[in-house]
Amino acid sequence: MSSQSFFNVSGIVFSIVGALHAIRAIAGWELEVATSYTIPVWVSWTAFAITWYLAYWAFRLRKQ
Repeated sequence: MSSQSFFNVSGIVFSIVGALHAIRAIAGWELEVATSYTIPVWVSWTAFAITWYLAYWAFRLRKQ
C-alpha cells in the first residue's frame, strides 16, 4: 500500500469515527460501561476534536 493510500484510508476512518462522536454528543446519548459507569458527553466532544484533527492531518499529508 502506498503512503497516499494509507493517508487516504486513515483520513476517511478518522472522519467517520469523529462524525459518530459528534452525533452522540449532539443527540446527548448516554454511554454506559458495565452498567456502573456512565461516560459523559464531553468525552465525545473531545474525541470528535481529536479525530477530526487527525483526519485533517491525514488528508494534508496525502497531498505531499
